[in-house]
Amino acid sequence: AIVQAMSHHASDERLLSAALQAADEIQGVALLLNAVESLRGSAPGTRAAFWAFRQASKARWLEVTGLCPQRVLSVLLASAEAHREDAQLLSWGLELVSDLMMESAENRGASAELG
Repeated sequence: AIVQAMSHHASDERLLSAALQAADEIQGVALLLNAVESLRGSAPGTRAAFWAFRQASKARWLEVTGLCPQRVLSVLLASAEAHREDAQLLSWGLELVSDLMMESAENRGASAELG
C-alpha cells in the first residue's frame, strides 16, 4: 500500500527518496525492492527507489542476500533496461548486480537462469 501511494508522485524524486527512506525503516529492503519494481515506469521514481535500495543494501547487506536472488536480479535488470539512457541509474544497477553476483554461486546461477 505504501509503494502504491508513492506511485502517484513518481515524478518527485526528492519526495520519493525521503518517503522510501522512511518506509525502509518500517518494512526493510523487501519493500524497497517492491518500490523499484512498482516505480519502473518513471525515471525519477526508479532513480529514487534504486538509490534507497542501494543505501539500504550498504547498511544491511545480509537482509538483501535473504531475498530471492532471481527476483532481485529480475527487478533490478528490468528497471535498468527500462531506463537504459540514464547513466546514473545504470551505474547503480550494475553495482548492485555485481555485488549480488560476487556474493554466492546461487546468485550467479540465478543470473544464468535469467539469461
